[in-house]
Amino acid sequence: TFDYAYQPVISGRTVYFGNSVDCCIYALDRKSGKIRWTYYTDAPVRFAPLIYRKKLYASSDDGFIYCLKSASGKLIWKKCGGPKQDLILGNERMMSRWPARGGIVIKNNVLYGGAGIWPSEKIYIFALDPKNGNIIWQNDSCGEKEMPQPHGGAVAKSGISAQGYFAVGGDKLFIPTGRAVPAAMNIETGS
Repeated sequence: TFDYAYQPVISGRTVYFGNSVDCCIYALDRKSGKIRWTYYTDAPVRFAPLIYRKKLYASSDDGFIYCLKSASGKLIWKKCGGPKQDLILGNERMMSRWPARGGIVIKNNVLYGGAGIWPSEKIYIFALDPKNGNIIWQNDSCGEKEMPQPHGGAVAKSGISAQGYFAVGGDKLFIPTGRAVPAAMNIETGS
């Protein structure tokens, strides 16, 4: 349940937030509340953006990670988190088959994010160069574990399904998985 309230961040004189209703990223003057700029994605933006070195980074249910100039909202790059752009109907909205539902984090000039919430469609956890969106590493097998399910002894593909804010601690990348227990990966390799 990420949509009960906007999840803002403040940097300098600007408040930034994504909107899951109109699929827009907003930059507002922190004192007056006036809109400085907006940027529309193709699906809901459910998590607070991240500000790093005068750039804004955001994830969207359209499956993309966005890098915008924080001062103007101009697109610098966007990166598809899954294998391709493929929109489907979900919760009465168009969204990616691999929505970017992980709130991204940056440590030591590396951006970490994820795409995909259905293990049967594959899950992608990745490290990107925040300057250009190039992949440093990608784990595309973390959602393919055959494991017992909580209903009547069933076994199915399951595993990491990034839903929530990523966090970094020491040499670990912690990935929230919605209502399941979080997972930890090696921050250097993605294993």
